[in-house]
This record gives sequence, structure tokens and C-alpha cells, in this order.
Amino acid sequence: MIQPIIVRAPGFGGISLEDEEITADPRFATVAKNLVFDNAGRLASRKGYSRTNDLSGSDRVDSIFVYDSSSGDSVISGTADHIYEDTADKQGSLTHTDAHWQFQNFNDKVVGCQQGETAIVYNGTGNFAAIAPKGGGTVDANGNCLHSAFGRLWATNSAATKLLWCGLLDETEWVSATTPGDSGELNILSNEAAVRNGYDKIVAINHIQNKLVVFLENSIVIFSNPDDPASLAIYKTLDNIGCIARDSVQAVGNDLVFLSRDGLRSLQRAVNEDNFPLRDLSRHVRTDLIAAVSGSPERVKSAYYPDEGIYILLFTGNTAWVFDFKRVFEDGLPRVTTWEVPKWHSLYYHEGTLYIGQEGEYGTYTGYQDDGLGFMVEYKSQNVDFGSPNLKMMKQSVGAFEAASGQTITFTYDWEYGANKKTQATAVPTIDAGGIYGTATYGTGVYGDGVIRAKLQVSPFGSGQILSFGLKTEVDGTKFTIEQ
Repeated sequence: MIQPIIVRAPGFGGISLEDEEITADPRFATVAKNLVFDNAGRLASRKGYSRTNDLSGSDRVDSIFVYDSSSGDSVISGTADHIYEDTADKQGSLTHTDAHWQFQNFNDKVVGCQQGETAIVYNGTGNFAAIAPKGGGTVDANGNCLHSAFGRLWATNSAATKLLWCGLLDETEWVSATTPGDSGELNILSNEAAVRNGYDKIVAINHIQNKLVVFLENSIVIFSNPDDPASLAIYKTLDNIGCIARDSVQAVGNDLVFLSRDGLRSLQRAVNEDNFPLRDLSRHVRTDLIAAVSGSPERVKSAYYPDEGIYILLFTGNTAWVFDFKRVFEDGLPRVTTWEVPKWHSLYYHEGTLYIGQEGEYGTYTGYQDDGLGFMVEYKSQNVDFGSPNLKMMKQSVGAFEAASGQTITFTYDWEYGANKKTQATAVPTIDAGGIYGTATYGTGVYGDGVIRAKLQVSPFGSGQILSFGLKTEVDGTKFTIEQ
């Protein structure tokens, strides 16, 4: 007698591509495209992109930010030759040919920097302008990174060798200004404790707890006493690990997550405990992630979306790797999926909204369409040997889903490592005022927002010992969830 084999919550463990075994656990996936994990731990379709505003130009929005001022919030968008506040062009007399801006809120203003450009400022009226140093002189803050913390702006010079800080609550006071106030600088490369392994350069600046963190390409320097720069001191230096992408650094809870040469890393435990290695958060997908980074790591964007507990690492114009921190494994590793989002170029989270920059427009992460169009989701399990002779012949397969009325789902079955492939499409029953129609279903229920809970039965008639199973379907306005 053939006994059923039940795989509950398939793909529950997310993508795992580093397993050396030939066959593995069916709870892991090799493909989980345009999927996230819902609050029940099931694979479900991501949300989509909904356009908020068109901009006057067609250049891609490579930088997006929310200016949080006493007058309210507004969206700052940076393109190759324009800076917008909402839809108003605030470029003014600035001239630049890149849009790799890093913006920060500071003392009711927004300040921005990018490589080779004098830092710029906007106070809510007029346009953006280069910061005018107090009393004359220059502003050496013309490097690629900027961070607002402890009442100051922290920046670098164009060579990315110096840590600079402005005067307390004053973006016009810099050490190179005629009236520098209590600003200052520290040459990172002149400190042997900071760069024991030779030349390095600053990539990003952030903070954790009451410490200032300076990410270099090949090391990390953590400073104590940043609230009193006169007493700034090295608290800890981490060698042979650094950050290769400025915009990969995000605060995730009480931790800092960043992209290194060998994957996605977590900083917190290394800060609090001596001789504790930085956790490799991308261990299940490291090889593929590093290959994706190899092109232009400086163009990587990211955001942490706490509403869903996900860290999104975006390779602009291509793919996003999504790390779910809601329910991590016992070793602290997040579960991973990927999103196919070729039109997305920048991300920023602010007070419940995830903003997305595209070409000539920006929008938000909401709904279940991409700018009014459907998108494909795909799941595929690892090659699984269930250790049962029942799989020598499969005559029937049943899947449980939450989906849209009439939605077509294509099931895939790859036997013996793809030597024998089978596919079969079936549709979720159609729901209208007259009831439920369709024959390939049982146990169907109807929920709000047009969502149907249904079990779909297909007959793949495949045979073999090793099986990889999966599905593809288009999400077009209604959330899709895989239950069983």
C-alpha cells in the first residue's frame, strides 16, 4: 500500500546552496524567487512596487532618502544630474555627474556627500548648495561616506584616509575651515593599531550602542567616547574583515549588518565579546552571493524593513538577496530568498514605509503588483531522497495554497537530478456569486481580499528515487502562500 509523504511548509528553511550532500532536507530550497516568509513561517509572495511620483527626468534614482524635518517629511531623490525633493528639482547651481549620494538628517537639515564632491546641505527652502565653511577656508568632507550621530556629522576626505567630524550641531565647522570650532580629524592610516595589515581606506561610518564604527575595506575600527571627540579612543580593531559596500550597512535591531568580501556579516557579538568571530549570515548562499557582488560592490544598496523583519541587499538593476530575521536558526542564521527586481535602483526605509527608486520615478513597497503588472514567483526544493520506495512511482501530488481565484499554478518535478522532468499546470477554483467551480480541488475556503485557500491535486506520473519538486505562478494583485 502506498503511503502519503507530507512535506509541511516546504522551503521553510529558505535557500541553501552550500550543502555538500547530494540529497538534502526538503524544508530547504534551491530557488525561492520573489518570496518572503510570512508570520507563520510559510513561503509567501513578496509585496510589489507602487509608483508614488514621476520625476521630470528619466535618469534612474540611484539615491533615495527621507528628509525628516520639523516641517514634515519629504522624499529626497538623487539622479546623475538632479536632486529632487518630492517632485521639485532642488539641484540649484550644483553640478555633478553621479548619483551615489549618501544623505543624512542633521539639525533640521539634510546633508549629502559623494566621492569628490564637497558636502552639500538643504534646509527646506531654496535649493541644495555646497556647505560654506564658517569664516572661510574649505570643507574637506568630500569623500564617499557620511554619518550623523552624537550631535555631529562624521565623514571622510576624498582619499578616504581620514575620519573627519564637524562642530557640535554645526555642519559649517570643519577642521579645514577658518573657524573650525570643536571639529577635528584623525588620520586612520597613521595609526598602526587601526591598519596593521597595510594600506586601507574608509568605506562606511556608522554607530552601535555608544560606539562609533569605521568600516574600512580590510578592517573595522570601533571608537569609544564619540560624544566627546577630544577623548576619542580606539576601543577595538577587527583585522582581516571589512566592508566593501557603503550602502550595505544597516542597523538590524541592536546589531549592524554589512557586506564583506566573503559574505554578509554581523558585528554585535564581536563588539561585546573578546575574540568572538563575526557571524557569517550568508553561509547558506555564500558562493552565489559573492559571485553576484564581484561586479560593482560600490553600487550595492540595502534596507532593513522591520515591519517584515527582512534585510534587503539589492544589486541594482538585477536581483535582491533577502535575509529574514524574524525566525533565525539556532545558530543565528537568517533564512534567505531572492527577488527579481530589475527596475529597482535604490531603497530607503522610514517610519513604516519602504521607498524604492526606479528610472525617472520613485514609489513604495506595497500591494501585490509591480507598477500595475503581475510578477512571477518560483519555488524549487533541493534534491531529496525521502528514503522510501513510495517515490519509485508518483501518481498523485497535492499542494495546499492561499491564492487568487482562477490563478494558474505550474508544478514541476525533476527526477534523478533533472534526467526526467515533468510539469503540470492546474488552476485554483474560480469564485463568483454562484459558488466554487473547478474539479481539481477539495477542501476549498474563501478569505477576504479575494484570497482562496485550496488544495490542488495533480497527476505528474513520474518515477525515480531522487526528486526535486517546485512550482511557478504569477502574482497579480493577490497574495500567494505555500502551505503544504
